[in-house]
Amino acid sequence: MGITRIRVEVIEPAVKGTTNVLAASLKAKVERVVFVSSATTLALNPNFPKDKVIDESCWSDKDYCIKTKSWYCYAKTEAEEQALNFAKRTGLDVVSICPTLVLGPLLQSTTNASSLDLIKNFK
Repeated sequence: MGITRIRVEVIEPAVKGTTNVLAASLKAKVERVVFVSSATTLALNPNFPKDKVIDESCWSDKDYCIKTKSWYCYAKTEAEEQALNFAKRTGLDVVSICPTLVLGPLLQSTTNASSLDLIKNFK
């Protein structure tokens, strides 16, 4: 899949979907939005010091995500960054949580990108 198709089918929907929900939340005067992100937004950074504790200042390296074709990671990282930037610009109270693993039956009949990443990484 070419980068243009990846951008259209994976990255843009993640980012636009996030910003659309945030804009609707702001318009509806929602008090707080809990953005359910992913630990993948923290995990892919080859320059991250091994002795440092991962906290909210840590991000996956988007250039590295592109280099390794980790499109799910790139899309989730970009969407979370956009969510937090939206919060700063508008004053909307947005908190982000980054679960490391959610197990259970799939909601859809096909294997999704995050499940494929898990399968690949657990081999």
